Amino acid sequence: MATRVGIRELRAQLASRLESATPIEVTRHGRTIGLYVPLPQQGDLSDRERLLEAGRLMQAELERLGLTEDELSADFKAWRKQRQQSQAYSLNSSANHQSLGSTPAKALENIKTSMHTPAINQGQQPAPNSSQFFQIK
Repeated sequence: MATRVGIRELRAQLASRLESATPIEVTRHGRTIGLYVPLPQQGDLSDRERLLEAGRLMQAELERLGLTEDELSADFKAWRKQRQQSQAYSLNSSANHQSLGSTPAKALENIKTSMHTPAINQGQQPAPNSSQFFQIK
């Protein structure tokens, strides 16, 4: 069974906690944010056997929390899909930002330049300038 430890307590006692053979359920504000499952430290076990034992400990923790591998896998897939969508949105936003300019000042300069481009080139009538609105005598 895992020892439930708050993140501050874990930080304060990290070295001694990590030396323990007991899994650690890490919490923040009472909510579980992670699970540390140490590998057994018996010298006569191979790395493979140590990983298998850690897997057994992890399975016991999943059962204690009432989770199945299928639920855990589905939650992970949903998280990964949401993360990929978020990254795709971020990349699109970044591409839009770069098309305007790499900095806000460059973007403003590009917008100003496009505003001063003659509209005749775009097949439209040019916009009147301010002197056409106000008769300067």
